[in-house]
Amino acid sequence: MSQTTKRAIEASLKHLLLKKPLDKITINDIAEDCGISRMTFYYHFTDMHHLLSWIILDEIHQLLLDTNIYPEGCIRLLYKMKEDQIYIMNVYHSLHQEEFQSYLFPMIQGLFKMKIEEEAQEISIKESDKEFIARFYSYCIVGLLIDWMKDDMKESPELLSDKMNEIMDGCIKRALKRFEIHQN
Repeated sequence: MSQTTKRAIEASLKHLLLKKPLDKITINDIAEDCGISRMTFYYHFTDMHHLLSWIILDEIHQLLLDTNIYPEGCIRLLYKMKEDQIYIMNVYHSLHQEEFQSYLFPMIQGLFKMKIEEEAQEISIKESDKEFIARFYSYCIVGLLIDWMKDDMKESPELLSDKMNEIMDGCIKRALKRFEIHQN
């Protein structure tokens, strides 16, 4: 029953986000739209940002279950963002850029960590260096996604993905080799 209620609250927020930005939606609006009490909302979520965080992380988790590696996961993310553009843009315009980045960054970094593990199988490299490489590329991609959203996602997901892939082709492997530990 708990997941059912959480899903109903999620559906209500998404429904309301199609009409107005997040900062104009109240807990009362969600409770009324969902047919629950305010206390039921607070039983599941501490506030609107907790709900939003849960929704975004859950959606991205579901999206990446089958494809959890760069670049496949990234293109799926772009398509999902474009598909939910009104919802995503209302969330984006309601949050500070840093806050929105804090939702995106762990997901993108997860994609890169998987890719780095795949690419580093025969390369001896410190875990801290793998982490640094993942953070470096994640910041690049998140920055591009933020710019894409600032431009109202005008560029198609295919074109943006193709451009990113063109630049990224072979970069991770080269970066790993630069950090490779050589045994003497």
